[in-house]
Amino acid sequence: MSEVDGQMITADSFPQLLADIRAIIVEARRSVYAGINAIQIDHNWNIGRRIVEEEQGGKLRAEYGKRTIAKLSAHLCAEFGEGYSERYIWEFRRFYVTFPDIKILHTRVPNLSWSHFRSIMRLRDPYSILKGNEQIFATKYQLNIPTPEELTEEVAKQRATLLIQLAEQEGGDAK
Repeated sequence: MSEVDGQMITADSFPQLLADIRAIIVEARRSVYAGINAIQIDHNWNIGRRIVEEEQGGKLRAEYGKRTIAKLSAHLCAEFGEGYSERYIWEFRRFYVTFPDIKILHTRVPNLSWSHFRSIMRLRDPYSILKGNEQIFATKYQLNIPTPEELTEEVAKQRATLLIQLAEQEGGDAK
């Protein structure tokens, strides 16, 4: 038995104390992760937006765009590290082009991380997997945020289900 601020901590009360403190830590970490994730999504989207604005404003030719991204990458990597390689900057650009309305991302799929979006962007039609399924993603992953591998598996399952449904519809229409 020990005493903390005049309260006796017994062997019987310790497990509950430990469980309560663990829950506080887990919730704090979850909140920090969600905050960092939202900032990273905004950061990547805004970098992509700025690059696309520059391209469209100056009507850049593809070759000039490649040189611009290479030059940006060299400067940003020197100052901020390898998270700004050419590959990542191209991904930021593609993120903006694929999802041009960031408000939709924040309101419809607020729990997906950058890794999730990278997995989704690998699809031929990335927006189609979210369109109409925003609530499913937001609800399903609100408490249990999946790994990128789990999300990729879920996307494959949903795509297979959709293909089966389309095949059944086509078969039903032929009858």
